[in-house]
Amino acid sequence: TTTKNVSCVGAYCHVNKYIPPFTKVAIRMSLPIKNANGDTKCTGVIVRTTDEPTGGFNIAIFFNGIKEISRQKISRYIQQLLPEYCLSSR
Repeated sequence: TTTKNVSCVGAYCHVNKYIPPFTKVAIRMSLPIKNANGDTKCTGVIVRTTDEPTGGFNIAIFFNGIKEISRQKISRYIQQLLPEYCLSSR
């Protein structure tokens, strides 16, 4: 899947198959972090599943098992995007 939105505590993704809320999932992400390995793993639980009108489903995942090193990688990825986002929104 491709993540539409990610934070240090969860993610919002589009999937092709229905996954019911409260399903436990193992997550492996490859974050494009400059000058670093952005591969990270954690566990989570689906907290919301909604139909996407164009097909598939949108799911919200809460990371309930994430190591600090993985949290730091996600934070670094988000921080590298912030200056670009702030400049483009002006």
